[in-house]
Amino acid sequence: MPQIFDDVTRKQIRINMLDNGYELIKKNGYKKTSVEEIAKSCSLAKGTFYNFFTEYFLNENNDEKTSTWILSHVEVKQNNCNWKVFANYLKALAIVNSKNDLLHQDVLNITMDCLISDILDYVYES
Repeated sequence: MPQIFDDVTRKQIRINMLDNGYELIKKNGYKKTSVEEIAKSCSLAKGTFYNFFTEYFLNENNDEKTSTWILSHVEVKQNNCNWKVFANYLKALAIVNSKNDLLHQDVLNITMDCLISDILDYVYES
């Protein structure tokens, strides 16, 4: 049975996940840090992580409209370019950008550069 957290505990757990995630990214790099590691560092199951950040992940109707509209304006893109993958890249950019005050500037720049590079590699044909 899933644990039920009161509002104060939820807020503290969320802060701990953000802090621990930041430290793990700083230590291991963006590409080598997983949601599972962040959750584990807080003694939580991986699925619990998503329960604390649902506002970033659960708006599929809007995601589809926005992502397909953007992708429709890219003339030379990969044939297998999936709007869901693209939407998740956009969400990752939005999350990092919205929390930029919590990151050291050099980590923020590296993270944003990696995300943008990954998006371009995913969308555009080589």
